[in-house]
Amino acid sequence: MIQGWIKWTLLLAAAGLFFYAGIIKIWDPVSFMRSVETYRLFPHHLALLAVYFVPALEVVCAVGLLLPCTRRGAWWVLTTLMLSFIILVAVSWARGLDIHCGCFKPSQEPSSYIWLFVRDFGILGMLLFLGFHQKLMSLKEVSS
Repeated sequence: MIQGWIKWTLLLAAAGLFFYAGIIKIWDPVSFMRSVETYRLFPHHLALLAVYFVPALEVVCAVGLLLPCTRRGAWWVLTTLMLSFIILVAVSWARGLDIHCGCFKPSQEPSSYIWLFVRDFGILGMLLFLGFHQKLMSLKEVSS
């Protein structure tokens, strides 16, 4: 059984990661829009919607991970987002695109696909670990 401090450490790490990622995109939506456009997958109006919706969702769900009453829902949304990000990266790689991730910092440099997969699968692994630990994802307070 995982001790309480390890659970909280992982929860705080996941929440902090998504909170930071969302805030930097909210802070600089123009740079994030440039990154989204490098994927060349969405029409401009859908990309614009994603530029404002995804970061807000990341921030709200990051906070939701820390609250026992919203933890399960936040976990589902963030896990689905990570799977979506991984699929977007895979599709972009298959299409031979030079994408600018924009996940954690504005960048005009093409991202390394290998690094993106390692990072995204690591984050997904952390989320899955948290999600499949039943006591953690229950509506009870994490205290033991």
